Amino acid sequence: MDEIVNKERQELQKYAFYYERFSNNNVAIKSVNKIMQSLKKEEKDLAINLMLTLTQLEFLKDACQVLRNSKRILKWSYGYGFYLNNELQRNLYEIIQEKLDMYSSELHVLLEKRYEEAKTNIGDFTSFKEAVQASVYKCRSVRDFINAYVNYY
Repeated sequence: MDEIVNKERQELQKYAFYYERFSNNNVAIKSVNKIMQSLKKEEKDLAINLMLTLTQLEFLKDACQVLRNSKRILKWSYGYGFYLNNELQRNLYEIIQEKLDMYSSELHVLLEKRYEEAKTNIGDFTSFKEAVQASVYKCRSVRDFINAYVNYY
C-alpha cells in the first residue's frame, strides 16, 4: 500500500513540476507581449533621440519575436517532457530545455531591464544591441535544436 501511495505522490510531484514551468512560461509570453507593445509605442521617439532610423531598431522587434517564440516552445516542451519515459532521452531533453530557458531568460532581462538604461545614449544602446543580438542567436540555435530533437523522436 505504501508503495502505491509513494508512486502516486511522485507522479503528482512530477505533474506539479512540469505544470509550474508550463504556467511560468505562459506568464512570460504575456510579459513579452507587453514589452513589444511598449517598444512599438516608443520606437519613433527612440529613433529621434538616438538619431537612428526605424530600420536600425528592427532588431528589437525581432528579439521580442524570438523571445516570445522561445517561451512558447518552452511552455509546450514541458508537456512533451512530462511524457518522456526513456531516462536517457529525458535527461538530454532536460539539458536542452535548461539551455533555452537560460538563454531566453537572459534575453528577457535585456529587453525588460537593460533596455531602460540603454535607451538614453547611443554608446549604451550600441552595446545593448550587441548583447541582444548575441542572445537572440543563442535562443535561435537552441530553439532549432529542440525542434529537430522533437521531430527526430
